[in-house]
Amino acid sequence: MEEVLSITEVNFAPVKESRGHIGFASCVLNNMFFLGDIAIFIRKDGTLRFAYPDKKVGTKIFNIYYPINQEAGKAVQKAIMVELEKLYPNRFILDEN
Repeated sequence: MEEVLSITEVNFAPVKESRGHIGFASCVLNNMFFLGDIAIFIRKDGTLRFAYPDKKVGTKIFNIYYPINQEAGKAVQKAIMVELEKLYPNRFILDEN
C-alpha cells in the first residue's frame, strides 16, 4: 500500500543572508501536521540545503523532527522549491542527491 504525502500551505520567510542562510520555510503535512523553522541554506554551487530544527540540552542535541526516509525529505524539499521558484525565479538549484 503506497502512502500519500500531501504538502500544502508552504511559506518562506527570507532573512538577511548570512553564511548561506537565506530564510525559513514552513508547510503542513496531510492537512494535519505543521512543520516550521526549516532553515534553508544556499551552497556556493547554487544548490540548497535544508536543516530541520533541533534543540541543544547540555551537551546533547535532540532532533525536533526530520524526514525519516529519502522520499519524504525530497517531497518536502520539492514543495518548498515550488514556493521559492515563485519568489526567486531561476535562482536556486535543488540538489537531487
